Formats: sequence, C-alpha cells, structure tokens
Amino acid sequence: MFWVFNPATGALSPEQIIPSVPPGFTGTDFTSEIRVSADGDFVYGANRLNDTISVFKLKQSDKIINSNYGLKATLAPLTVSLTVPDGKIGQVQVPEALIARMRASACVRLETDTEARVTLLLQEYEFFLKNQESLYQQLDCLVSLHGRERIAEWKALAARDAWREFVARLLLEHYDPAYRRSSHKNFVRLADARSVRVASADEAAFSRAAQLLLASAELQPA
Repeated sequence: MFWVFNPATGALSPEQIIPSVPPGFTGTDFTSEIRVSADGDFVYGANRLNDTISVFKLKQSDKIINSNYGLKATLAPLTVSLTVPDGKIGQVQVPEALIARMRASACVRLETDTEARVTLLLQEYEFFLKNQESLYQQLDCLVSLHGRERIAEWKALAARDAWREFVARLLLEHYDPAYRRSSHKNFVRLADARSVRVASADEAAFSRAAQLLLASAELQPA
C-alpha cells in the first residue's frame, strides 16, 4: 500500500495498493523494512517470509508504475542496504517526524512460550522442511554472524528432522538477541509496555489477546 504523508499533522492517507510479494505467492508474509533510493525514484521492501526484496519504480506523481519481485534475499531479511557508486549507504526513506512519533509511542509486548512460537514458525516456514538445500543456503549467509561451527550444528538438526529444536535454537541464538537490541534502542517506552499474554499458537488465543487489548484501550482516557 502506498501512503501519502502529511508533515504538518503526521497523518497518513492511502493512495495506491500493490502487492509486495511475487504473483502466485500464497503463504504468509510481512515487510520488515522499507527504503527509498536517494534520488526518490525507487522503493525497496524486505519480505520476511517470502525471503525476497521487492523493488518499485516511482513516477513524478509519486505513483508506482513498475515492480520487480525477483531479488532473492537471505533467510527472513530484516533490513535493506542501498549502496550508490561512491560507496555511501542510502538513507531510510521514512520521514523523521513520522519515525520519531512511532518510536515515542506507547508499546505493547506480546508474550508466549517458546513452544508456541516454534509451532507458529513451523507453520509459516513449512516450505523449508521440504527443501532443505534451500534452507542450508540461507543458513550459510549467517556464517559471518555465528561462525561455521554453530551453522553446522543448526544444519545437523535439520538433517535429522529435529525441526522443533532447530527453530527453538534459531529463535534463542539468532532472532531474539537481534530483536532485543533493536527494540530497546529504537523504542524509548518499551520498558513501560503493557504485556499481553498469548496462551497458545491457535487462532482463538490470539483473538482473546486482541479482545483484551482492545478492551483496555477503550478504558484509557482520550
């Protein structure tokens, strides 16, 4: 979805809707980061569960006129880095006023146990269970972060179909530390966040948590 930002009010209004994933993709996906090229001509989005980078071409009216979904990324990409010929890294396109407001806003922390998180991830990444070679290629991209010994341990778990232990270790050893560092750095009110417990991985548990959250929001003063 393409939005128009009003710098005076900080409000967003929808302008255009275009899928961020390739045609025919039927799984669950969400975009972890969006960046704009320094010249303002291109928009890039990192698709976590599709493991791709979407590229959108803008025209002068700020409408998207072309898109490319063919850029493969590492396992569940978190960020997009833009490099121009002089070696500099491109800047995040989100207006400072908007990102500042987001980071200064109240936070909600969703909590559940590791077993439930593992179940959810196994559902979303089921295609990796059927294509281990693709999984190994994605894990190899993490060698610089974790070393060959740990990557070999993760691959060994996958090779013997120890998927629950494999996912649990990825969460505890890779994703959780990265998200913890990023969240505390970027969200100043995280320490005061209200915690909402999600009892299990089933849809009903998430519905109950959402209802509790909405009920509590209605009780807050305007």
